[in-house]
Amino acid sequence: MKNKIARIWVLFIIFAVVGSSINGMAIAANNQVNPTGDTPDEMLNDNIPNFTISSSAIIYVPDDYSTIQAAVNAASVGDTIIVKDGTYIENVDVDKRLTIESENGSDFTHVQAQNQYDHVFNVMADYVNLSGFTVEGETYYSGIYLGSGIDHCTITDNNASNNNYGIWLDSSSNNTISSNTVNSNNDYGIYVTSWSSTPSSYNIISNNTASDNRYGIELQYSSNSIVSNNNASNNGEGINLFGFNNILSNNNANWNSNLGIVISGSDNTISSNNASNNRYGISLFGSSSNTIANNTANSNNQRGINLQSSSNNILSKNNASNNDNGIYLDFSSNYNTIVNNIANSNKNAGITLWSNCHYNTISNNTVNSNNQHGIWLRSSNSNTISSNTINSNNYYGIRLISSSSSNILSSNTISNNYYGILLYGSSSNTIYNNYLENPQNAYEIGSTNIWNISKTLGTNIVGGPYLGGNYWSDYTGDDMDGDGLGDTPYTTYGTNDQLPLYLAKIIYVPDDYSTIQAAVNAASVGDTIIVKDGTYIENVDVDKRLTIESENGSDFTHVQAQNQYDHVFNVMADYVNLSGFTVEGETYYSGIYLGSGIDHCTITDNNASNNNYGIWLDSSSNNTISSNTVNSNNDYGIYVTSWSSTPSSYNIISNNTASDNRYGIELQYSSNSIVSNNNASNNGEGINLFGFNNILSNNNANWNSNLGIVISGSDNTISSNNASNNRYGISLFGSSNNIIANNTANSNNQRGINLQSSSNNILSKNTVNSNDESGIYLLNSNDNTMSSNTANSNKNDGITLFDSCSYNTISSNTFNSNNRAGIILRSQSSPSRYNTISSNTVNSNNWYGIQLQFSSDNILSSNTVNSNGMYGIRFYGYSSNNTIYNNYLDNTRNAQDYGNNIWNISKTLGTNIVGGSY
Repeated sequence: MKNKIARIWVLFIIFAVVGSSINGMAIAANNQVNPTGDTPDEMLNDNIPNFTISSSAIIYVPDDYSTIQAAVNAASVGDTIIVKDGTYIENVDVDKRLTIESENGSDFTHVQAQNQYDHVFNVMADYVNLSGFTVEGETYYSGIYLGSGIDHCTITDNNASNNNYGIWLDSSSNNTISSNTVNSNNDYGIYVTSWSSTPSSYNIISNNTASDNRYGIELQYSSNSIVSNNNASNNGEGINLFGFNNILSNNNANWNSNLGIVISGSDNTISSNNASNNRYGISLFGSSSNTIANNTANSNNQRGINLQSSSNNILSKNNASNNDNGIYLDFSSNYNTIVNNIANSNKNAGITLWSNCHYNTISNNTVNSNNQHGIWLRSSNSNTISSNTINSNNYYGIRLISSSSSNILSSNTISNNYYGILLYGSSSNTIYNNYLENPQNAYEIGSTNIWNISKTLGTNIVGGPYLGGNYWSDYTGDDMDGDGLGDTPYTTYGTNDQLPLYLAKIIYVPDDYSTIQAAVNAASVGDTIIVKDGTYIENVDVDKRLTIESENGSDFTHVQAQNQYDHVFNVMADYVNLSGFTVEGETYYSGIYLGSGIDHCTITDNNASNNNYGIWLDSSSNNTISSNTVNSNNDYGIYVTSWSSTPSSYNIISNNTASDNRYGIELQYSSNSIVSNNNASNNGEGINLFGFNNILSNNNANWNSNLGIVISGSDNTISSNNASNNRYGISLFGSSNNIIANNTANSNNQRGINLQSSSNNILSKNTVNSNDESGIYLLNSNDNTMSSNTANSNKNDGITLFDSCSYNTISSNTFNSNNRAGIILRSQSSPSRYNTISSNTVNSNNWYGIQLQFSSDNILSSNTVNSNGMYGIRFYGYSSNNTIYNNYLDNTRNAQDYGNNIWNISKTLGTNIVGGSY
C-alpha cells in the first residue's frame, strides 16, 4: 500500500509541473535551464518534451515486509529492496531481477542461515545486484550462491564468512564479484565451478579479501574471466585457476600453508601477482601456453615458481628469490621460455630443470647469490641457456649432470662463482661466447663437449668483432692479428676452447700517445682509448670500432678544432662509442659527425657547443645520442639528415640539452626513431621532426622564439611533451595518421596546437591553456579526431576549425573560460562540413560556447554548454543543415540561429543528457 501511494504522489507531482512550466524538462532535443526568466519566445524552440515514468519500486525491510524473503516474493522485476540494520535469520531465494542492498553496510546488516542445508542467498535469476550484507552460518552450503546458468549478477561489499563456501558461482557467467570479504569458510572463500557442458566464463572477481579458508579463491573449468586485485592470504591454498583464457593479475596470495597460486589450464595470463611466504609460490600443473609475467614469488618454503608436466609457457620478468628453489621445472616440462626473471639468494638453485625437461629457453635472467647453483640441469636435453647473468653463487654458476646433452650455453656472464661451469657425465653440449671470471672457470668430468663455434662475424660478449669460443679471465694467450680471438687454445680441466675470446686493450692519452688521433691510428679494432684531462687541439678521424672516452668528463677534457673546415670528431666506422668530451670551435662544420651509412654508434655525455652543428648524423641509423649538451651552435644542436635513398632510422635521441641554437633538434626524412626526454628550449625552433613511424615523447620545447615542436610526416607518436611559451606550441604541416597525446602546449604567443593541411590525426588528452590565440587550431585539415583535450583560458578560442575543415570529430573535450568562444567553426573561402561535435564541456567562455559561421552539415550532440557570456550555441552567416540535439544549455542566451538548422532528432529510445529515457 505504501508503494502504491508513493507512485500516485509521483504522478500528481509530474502533472502539476507540466501544468505550470515546460522549462527544465527532459526533452529529446536539448535540455535548457532559464535562470533569467526569459519567456519561451525568447528561447530557442524545441520539440514537445517527452516524459518517462519509472515503474520500479523501493521496498524497505522490515518496514514494508518483516523478512527479506517476503520482500522478494512481493517485489516486481527491477525493484530495489533496502534492508535496514539488524540480524535476519532466514534463507533467501532470489528468483527475479532485483537490487537487494543493506541500508548501512555489512557491519550492521546480518543474514544468518535458518536452514543449514540451504544457501543463505540463493540467486536464481539474472541481473541481480546484492550488496552490503554479512552472510554467515551456512555450514553445509554457501553464503551466496548463483545457480547454473545465472548470469550478469553483481555481488559487492558483502561479508560472506563463516560458511562452508563463502560465495559460489555454479556454471554462471558474466558476473561481477567485487569488494567482498570471504574469511574463515570451511572450504572455499570464492568458488566458481562448471558442472554443465558450458564453463563459467566472463566473470570478474576483483578486490575481494579471502583469508583463513581451506581455499581462498578457486575457479574450475573457467574461461575468459578476470581475477584481479584480490587478497587471498593465510588460507590452505590462495588462488586456484583451472581453465583457459583467464587473466589473473595484481593479486596477493601470501602466507598460505600450501600453495599460493595454482594454474591448471591453457592460454591464461598470470601477471603482477605476489605469491610469497607460501609452501609453493606459483605452480603450473599440466598447463600449456600460459604467460607468467611480472610476478613476485619470494621467501616460499620450497619453490618460488614451479612447473610440472607443463609446456609452451612463457615466464617473464618474475622475481623468484629467497626460496628453497627459485624457478623449478620437472616431469617433462618442455618448450617453455624463461626470460628476464630474477632468481637470487635461493637456498638451492636459482633455476632448475630437474627431470626430462627438454627444448626450453632460459635467457636474460639474473641468477645471483644462490646458496648452491645458479642454473642446474639434470637429465634434460636440447635446452638453450643464453644471455643470463650468473654471479656470486656459492658452488656452480651452471651445472649439468646426469646425461644432460645437446644443450646450448651462450652469451652468459658467469662471474664470482666457486666454479663457472661444471659438466658431469653430460656430453655433446655447445658452450660459446660466455664471459667466465671465476676462481675455477670450468670443469669437465666424464664428458666431451664443444667449447667454441667456428669463427663467425658478429659482436661477441666482450665487444670483439667475431664469435668463436668463450672469454676466460685466466687466459694467457695473445691476439697478434687483432681479430679479437686468441691465437692459442684454452685447455684447462678438460675444456678445449680453440677460439678463446681476447679482450681488447686500453690506451691512455697522453700517457701512451700524445694526441687522440695518434692513439686512434695505433689502436686495434675494439680497443678503448681513455683521454686524460686537458685541451687537445686537433681534428680526429675515427676509422675503426673503438671506445673513446674522457677520464673525468667533459668539464675537464676539451677537444678544439685545429682545422675550421673539418669536423672535430669525424666518425667513419660502425660501433664507435664516444663520450665525455667538450667538442668546440668548429665554425663551418660539426663538432661530432657520423657519416653516411655509419650505424650502431653511441654518442653520450659530450658537450658539443659553439660549433656550426653540434652533432650531425648523415644517413646514419641505429645510433644512440644521449645525455649530450649542444648549446650555442650557429645552426643545429642535433641534426639528423638523409641525403641518400635510405632514411636515417632507428636512432635514439634522448636526454640531451639543446639551447640557444637556431634549431635545437631536427630529424629530416627519419623513420622508426625515438626522440625522448630532451630539453630543446630557448632556440629559434625547438624540435623539428620530418619523417614517419617516429616516437617523440617526454621532451621540453619551451621558450623558443618561433616553433616549439614541428611535425611533417605520418604515423608518428607525439606524447607527453611540453611545448609552452613559444610562438607556436606543436605544429603539424601536411601530416597524417599521427598521434598527439598527453602533451602540454600552454602560454604560446599564438597557438597551442596548430594543424595545417593535416588529416587523419588523433589529438588526445592534451592541455592547451592560456595561449595568445587559439588553444587548438585547424586549417584545411580533415578527418582528425580531437578527444579528451583541455583548452582553457586562451585569448581567442578553445578550438578553431578554419576553412575547409571537414569530417573531424571533436568529442569529450573541455573548453572553458576562453576569451572568445569555446568551439568555433568559421570559413572564408570554403565551409567546414560534416564535423561531429559531441560530449564536450564548454563553459564560461566570454562570447560563445559554440559558434558556427559559414559552416553546414555538422552534428552537435551531448555537449554541456553553460555560463557563456553571449550565447550558448550560435549559428551565423549561412550556417545551415546542422543537427543539434541532446545538448545541455544553461546560459543567459542559450542559442541564436541565423540559418536553417535542425534542433532535434525524432523521438528515440535511449538515455538523454539529463537522464531521461528518450
